[in-house]
Amino acid sequence: MNTIPPLEMPVIFSYSRAQALADGVLIDVSVEAAAMGFRYHTVITATLFAELESIPSDSGQDFRGRLHDVFFMARQAIKRAADGVQCVPFSLYLDGRLRELTELWIHVGPGDEAEPVLTIGFPSDF
Repeated sequence: MNTIPPLEMPVIFSYSRAQALADGVLIDVSVEAAAMGFRYHTVITATLFAELESIPSDSGQDFRGRLHDVFFMARQAIKRAADGVQCVPFSLYLDGRLRELTELWIHVGPGDEAEPVLTIGFPSDF
């Protein structure tokens, strides 16, 4: 049986996690995540960050409160996920007024040095 050797292609472009952090595409929230029990480097996407910042002050919560809710719901989703799953969807009310559930994803994957890292954002961010 003849097999075709794998085609080796040079990498034309790569975009590292460190570059995404430096560019503001990802926002480091590792300190806040660690306070909620997360053990890995954790970031949120810039679009999620902007959404959390835009929550009206009369909603009864601020950025930190909403971020706490995101971490809490992400942790609950991770507990329910099957072993080996890398991307786990979860939903919560971001606006604080129980108007509309917002779907977010938490992705567990390798960082720039193949270490485990967490990224939280909207499905369209991935």
